[in-house]
Amino acid sequence: MKIFFNVQNSSIETNDLLKGYLEKDREEFLYDYTEGKIYFDGVTNSVKEIRLGNNEIILDIVNRKYSDYIKTNIYYSKRLSTYGSTDPYLDLMLNYFENHLGMSCLIKTSDDKYLVTNRSNRLLYKGGELSVSFSGGINGLKTGYLEENMNALLFKEAEEELGITKKDFNKIYLLGIFVDSERGFKRDFYFYSELNIDSDDLRLKMSKAFDKHEIGSYKFKGSELFEEKLNGSL
Repeated sequence: MKIFFNVQNSSIETNDLLKGYLEKDREEFLYDYTEGKIYFDGVTNSVKEIRLGNNEIILDIVNRKYSDYIKTNIYYSKRLSTYGSTDPYLDLMLNYFENHLGMSCLIKTSDDKYLVTNRSNRLLYKGGELSVSFSGGINGLKTGYLEENMNALLFKEAEEELGITKKDFNKIYLLGIFVDSERGFKRDFYFYSELNIDSDDLRLKMSKAFDKHEIGSYKFKGSELFEEKLNGSL
């Protein structure tokens, strides 16, 4: 089944129904949640609706600011953990999440090494935690199929964090689209990729990457990666 992105606008919008909803409380939450952390408050692609078409999955995409996502998905998730189903704003929360798209990718080098990272402690989301090779938010999607949007979905983040480009990829597999219930049902694309460069070449490219600060530490692991129990850090 193919995946099609229907990008509905090219401007940054904030849902009108949310502008006055607990506005002061949400602004204070944004300040407290982001204080001292690194995050990019730019345009993100958010999922407005998911539909089934003729042998395809259609994702209706709108543009939102990342701060709006924090003030909806993250803020509401914190409220739900406190109030649960008794929250009088529950219906509004469920209908107006700013479900921004994310991506994660595990990569294997040509010498059969898997790159595993720890996120920088300064990052806003899961700073210091064990992660896959690289991950990030998605922006720049255009109306079209998944194959036509690989720059926005994968290559852009790969170049920013690891210094690798499209020509360094040999094979790319989409493992699935997962729902992150901890963050208000946002969607994340999970990829597995095989590179045509070895771990030494990748290490060199990583040292020159623009956003290398997003990775706190990293290791190259062999097949034992899938046999040992990872304890949350490297």
